[in-house]
Amino acid sequence: MTARHELEQLLSLDPDKVRADAERAWPALVGRGRSVVLHGAGGLGERMLAAMRVDGADAVAFSDNSSARQGTVVAGLPVLAPADAVKRFPGAIFVITIWGANSPHRQAQSREQLRALGAVDVVSFPVVGWHHRGALPHYLVDMPDAPLRAALAVREAFELFADESSRQEFVDQLRLRITGSFDHLRGPAWHPQYYPPDIVDWRAGEIVVDGGAYDGDSLRSWTGWRGADFARWIAAEPDPANLERLRATCAALGADVAARVIVHEVALTTRHGEMRFSATGTAGAAAVASGSVSASTSAATATTVVRTAPLDALVANDAVSFIKLDIEGGELDALTGAAATIARARPVLAICAYHLQDHLWRVPLLCSALLSQSRIVLRPHNEEGWDLVCYAVPEERWKQPAEIV
Repeated sequence: MTARHELEQLLSLDPDKVRADAERAWPALVGRGRSVVLHGAGGLGERMLAAMRVDGADAVAFSDNSSARQGTVVAGLPVLAPADAVKRFPGAIFVITIWGANSPHRQAQSREQLRALGAVDVVSFPVVGWHHRGALPHYLVDMPDAPLRAALAVREAFELFADESSRQEFVDQLRLRITGSFDHLRGPAWHPQYYPPDIVDWRAGEIVVDGGAYDGDSLRSWTGWRGADFARWIAAEPDPANLERLRATCAALGADVAARVIVHEVALTTRHGEMRFSATGTAGAAAVASGSVSASTSAATATTVVRTAPLDALVANDAVSFIKLDIEGGELDALTGAAATIARARPVLAICAYHLQDHLWRVPLLCSALLSQSRIVLRPHNEEGWDLVCYAVPEERWKQPAEIV
């Protein structure tokens, strides 16, 4: 079956029925009086527990494979080894609340582990979130009917992709958003994140915009791949702790590299101003603004005020040749704030498309609208939906690989 046929099968689903089924799935499992154990005592587990408690529900325990967590108490619940949790609560429903971009864990692994230990019912966290709505949105996970209600835009985005691999990835990612199942996704792309060698005609002396520069990880990746071959590196990062590490990265790469890195302590958006910001000092540090909110950030956690600026104002008339954006849900605003630069300089775009559910289709659509006569490619760079990147390559920079048709 082709990706197009799979797409039409998904979009033929009745959104009202999909939503009703999703909202009923968790109550049907819990029934009356069944215990709930959250498997994974980290941030996602606490998020799910908090949403349950708002609705008057609760769990009896966490289970966790970390020996450092076992025997502790998190949010008032004991943290048990998985075998102990299954033995202590033999009829419990186990909810997998482990899902992280840099984690080696996979949902299927926990499901198999818990079932082997004797757990009868094991589900992944979206099922809980669809009923206890305070848990969502959480990155790309949101209510499953929304993609179906956006069918026109979803179909328009599908038609943009330059190859069957991207079309299949798009459909697989769409299926995750509708079904809540992570099992059918393919593994990461073979090349470094943001720098595909097979579809981009990379040139000497690129002028790079690194939106969401974090601690310099993208700069390190670039120098590991191409050495110091860039004319200028324009880094935008609002988190003060990340900025310290970014500057340390530049210094470690040597004076020649550091001299060509320009650091802007701003969040990229559509206008000059200020916004509240969750300054976590991590890759997930995120701004909180109307219409552009990190899927895992709330106003309650936004403790810092940072400056905002449109990219167009930062680069003036620079011949920017490559723009990367990984800014925790602010990608659409940042692209809009770079519209003049994109039209004038026609850079290659590498834009993250996983921070919010609808970015799967809205990011490709906006990239195509802003960068005329471009090829659009979608590639994953991590497991289970994480680090999905939309590439928009101007025709004049397109490098025709054998497998692209």
